[in-house]
This record gives sequence, structure tokens and C-alpha cells, in this order.
Amino acid sequence: MAWRIEDHTADVVLVVEAPTLKELFEESVRALAGYIAGKEVSCEDCQAKRVVQTSSPEIDLLLVDFLNEVLSASIVDKVLYCQAKIQALETGDENHVVAELCGTHADWEHDVKAVTYHDLILEKTQSGYLFKCVLDI
Repeated sequence: MAWRIEDHTADVVLVVEAPTLKELFEESVRALAGYIAGKEVSCEDCQAKRVVQTSSPEIDLLLVDFLNEVLSASIVDKVLYCQAKIQALETGDENHVVAELCGTHADWEHDVKAVTYHDLILEKTQSGYLFKCVLDI
């Protein structure tokens, strides 16, 4: 599993790779937290927990909506949610995810307004899955 940030005209592109769809969702939460904190964030000392769930008509939209739920929870709870344990992930006619988030109190180096659908990519690769989305900063 890996993630990186790429430059974009006025924003940044979040790029995440993982071997399975479930791990892609989990790694994307870690990546979002890492970008916000400006470094890898350890969630070994879980200071806050929350369960989030969302549904969407398409799997790529589900991942964006899920990350926006995580971002909103972080802002509301004043905690950086840096780890997700996917409890349920349903794909097909109805796409749905339920996850338990673990968060920590960490400094925010970057503000993120939203995870966007702009230039959205979610594709199956030889080694698993690749996800790209623009973060509105």
C-alpha cells in the first residue's frame, strides 16, 4: 500500500494504491490524514473513535463520499481520523461502506476543504487498485 501527493493547478492530487478495494478505502484515510498533518500520522494511541457510513451509486463516488465523511468528522470532532477499519463494503447495484475510525489529536499543516470528483480515477491494476482525486485546499 502506498500514497503520494501530486501537484495540481490550484489544489493537490491524492494518489493511493492498495492490493484490495477494502485496503484502498483504509489506505485512503491514512493518506488524507498524512496530507493534512504534513507527515505520516500514527494512530497507535487511538484517542477518539467514530463509526461512519455512506452509500453511493458508483464505487468511485463512494470512496470520495466516504473520505468527505471522514474529513467532516475530523473537523467536527477536532480530531484527525487517521485509521479506518472497514466493517462492511458492499459493491454492485448499491455501493455502501461502514467503517470504524480511529483518531488522534495532531497538528494540521494543511487545510482541506473537500475531497472532489474532479479528475477522479479508480481503476483495477495488475497489483490491485489505483485511486486519484483532487483535494480542494
